[in-house]
Amino acid sequence: MPLDSECTLILGDCIEKMKDIPNNSIDLILTDVPYGLSKDMQNDSISGLEEMLTLAFKEFKRVSKKKHSILIFFDAGKNLPIAFKAIDRAGLFFERYINFYKPNDCSMPHCRVLRKSEALLLCSEGGVLNHDGDEYMHDSIKANHCEKDKSFYHPSVKDLGLVEKLIRVNTKRGEVVLDAFMGSGTTGVGCMHCGRRFIGIELDKRYYDIAEKRIVSSQKQSKLYSVGNGYE
Repeated sequence: MPLDSECTLILGDCIEKMKDIPNNSIDLILTDVPYGLSKDMQNDSISGLEEMLTLAFKEFKRVSKKKHSILIFFDAGKNLPIAFKAIDRAGLFFERYINFYKPNDCSMPHCRVLRKSEALLLCSEGGVLNHDGDEYMHDSIKANHCEKDKSFYHPSVKDLGLVEKLIRVNTKRGEVVLDAFMGSGTTGVGCMHCGRRFIGIELDKRYYDIAEKRIVSSQKQSKLYSVGNGYE
């Protein structure tokens, strides 16, 4: 569903819907893909996960601009090799592993190890990334695990401040960010706050509706703030 030139939201299978996006047209891909943890999300099971991610990553490679970042959140546990296999099969270039540390998270222990981090995988369509963002960042970043928002439910919401940081580091104002697994729309909200254009795709109608509501609200607030401060 197109909202305006700043934001396009699409309900459907991202592998199919990304075929409508032109080659080499996206400045940043920032997405939280299914981890195979059987959470309350479509496609989030181990069966067929590698094949699905491979197909999605092939589209990431096609639509991404040359030398631009593809940032993929993934579980840092036993399913991580699936992501690396899909990256390799899709022909993406793996740039760097970024550790996303969540000091207030404390999951059930695995082999007496308490999980307090996730993986953020930095890739590109062919290596040699550009350095054209507004900020810099380290390869180990800290952001709190998000508490459940009473206004909506999603099992894997990312910290908005972290998402906005990633957007500013990897893009300039007015550039296009794609989140092909949009979920509750945090990437879109961050784009509205940071003055970036956004394309979001979500398979699950429940989360699409949540994302649309959050992003439209943020879009309106951002425009009011801009006008009030003489930016338009």
